[in-house]
Amino acid sequence: MDTAKLVLDYFKAIVVWPLVAAFTIYLFRKEIRTVLARLADALERIRKADFLGISLALSQQMVSEATPKVSESKPALELELSTSAGGYSKDYRAILIVVGIANRSDKADQVISWKLSFPSIAVELDPTAAPPSTIPPKPWWSAPNVEIQPNKFVQGTLFFRGRDALQDGLPDEPLLGRLTARTLHGKELAKDVKVYYLLTLQRNPSLDS
Repeated sequence: MDTAKLVLDYFKAIVVWPLVAAFTIYLFRKEIRTVLARLADALERIRKADFLGISLALSQQMVSEATPKVSESKPALELELSTSAGGYSKDYRAILIVVGIANRSDKADQVISWKLSFPSIAVELDPTAAPPSTIPPKPWWSAPNVEIQPNKFVQGTLFFRGRDALQDGLPDEPLLGRLTARTLHGKELAKDVKVYYLLTLQRNPSLDS
């Protein structure tokens, strides 16, 4: 009796279960391919993000910083700019900043220009297109124009190539700057920004929170 049961279990292990597994894979082949494709895409995104020097923790922190904070003591602005800390990449000699714009009004607007200024070193930077091989915490805003739809919140990442005193690094850390956006309807949105080396932020993602 024990021998017959042993033979039956052996038959299941060798023949039946592989057939069941093969049938299951065939039955759910589309779903499996989708999951594997998403996994490969996620791994590729992580690889590219690491190439830029941004870990998942730092990416999430920068996105959180660029989200407006609701205050019970102060009325919310109709049009509000929020930013993360700036990160200076030594590889690209550039600064990236995650930016959020909240439009709490019923009127649409559009950003027509950005300026990142550093009064202490008399440098002003305009955003440029980022390297195509990099994936930011939020999509690149390569063009200066950003649509601001009514009652919407949008986020993106700006890329500023360093020049003059910022060509070879930061003269101070953090370097204090100011990000300014001008809109089609003549509004000016501004936010103070602290810029650190990406390596500094990588070691302590919540440094500027």
